[in-house]
Amino acid sequence: MRKRVLTLLRNLGMPAVVGWLMLVGISLAGAAAAPASPSEAPSMVIVDGTVTAKFADVPLKKVLEVVARESGARVLFYGKVAGNINIDLNDEPLEEALRQIFQGRNAAYFYDSRPAGIGASPLLALNEIHVFANADEVSDPSTFDSPARSNATIRPLSATARMGGANKHSADAELLSQLAQSQDAQSRKAAAENLGKSWSEDAVEPLGDTLAGDPSAAVREAAAQALGKTWSESAVQPLIDALAYDSDALVREQAARGLAQTAGEEAINSLVFALMGDPRWYVRDAAADALGTIGGRYANEALARAAANDPDGWVRETAASYAVKPGK
Repeated sequence: MRKRVLTLLRNLGMPAVVGWLMLVGISLAGAAAAPASPSEAPSMVIVDGTVTAKFADVPLKKVLEVVARESGARVLFYGKVAGNINIDLNDEPLEEALRQIFQGRNAAYFYDSRPAGIGASPLLALNEIHVFANADEVSDPSTFDSPARSNATIRPLSATARMGGANKHSADAELLSQLAQSQDAQSRKAAAENLGKSWSEDAVEPLGDTLAGDPSAAVREAAAQALGKTWSESAVQPLIDALAYDSDALVREQAARGLAQTAGEEAINSLVFALMGDPRWYVRDAAADALGTIGGRYANEALARAAANDPDGWVRETAASYAVKPGK
C-alpha cells in the first residue's frame, strides 16, 4: 500500500512530501505494536525433550526444515507442503509441541533405543517423523533431512507416556525394554503378548532372542505366539529352532502354530519331523495344522501318513482334514 502511495505522489511531482511521508511511515512502523514481521527468523529450541519455539507466518516448508535440523530427525511429509505456520510455544513436551506445529495433522514418531550404561534405563532418540496431510494421501513424501543427529530429543525410555502419550512406536520401544530387562517373568510375558499385537517388524529379533533364551517357559510360549502374529519371514527360523529344540511341549506347540501363520516353506521339514516324532499329541496336531496351511506334495504325503497311523484321534482327524483337500 505504501509503495502505491509513494508512486502516486512522485507522479504528482511532490518529492518533498514523499520524503516526509517515508520518514513518518518508518517511524509509525517502528512504534506500532504490529505482529511480528514475516522476515523474522523462526526459532526453535529443544532441551531435555521440551520445545520452545516461535514461528510467525513462516512457510510450512521452512518450518519442516527447522524441525528436522533442531530435532535431529528426518521428517517425511505426505501431501502438499503449503501454507504458513503461526505458533508460540514455551516448554511444551516434544510430541505435543510437534502436534501443534503440524496443526493437528496425523503423525507417527519413530525412536531409536540407545544404551545408557550398566544398570541404567535405555534412552530413546527421535529418529523419524512421518506427517500425513491427508488420510487418503499415498504419494511419495517430501523429505527434510537433519544435517546431524541431535541429542536434544534423547530421553529415558520410561518417560514415553509423558512425551505425548499413545504413539505406537514409542509404546513398542517401551515393551521391548520391558521384555529384555524385566526381572519378573509375568512382566516379560505381558510384553511379549503385547508386542504380538503390534505386528512390528522391529519386534521380531528381540522376540526371537526371548524364544531362544528366556528361562521361563511361559515367556517363551508367549514369544512364539507373538512371532507368529508378526507374519514376518524373519520369524520363521526362530520358530523352527524352538519347534526342534525347546524342552517345553507348550512352547513347541506355539512354535508350530506360529509357523502356520508365517507359512514359510522352509519350515516343512521341521514340521514333518514334529508330526512324525513329537511325543506330545498337541504338538503333532499343531504341526499337522501348519503343514496343511503351507501345503505342497511333501506336506501332503506326511499328512496322509499321519491320518492313517498317528496314535491320537485328534491328530488323525486334523491330518485327514487337510490330506483330502484338492490342490494342496
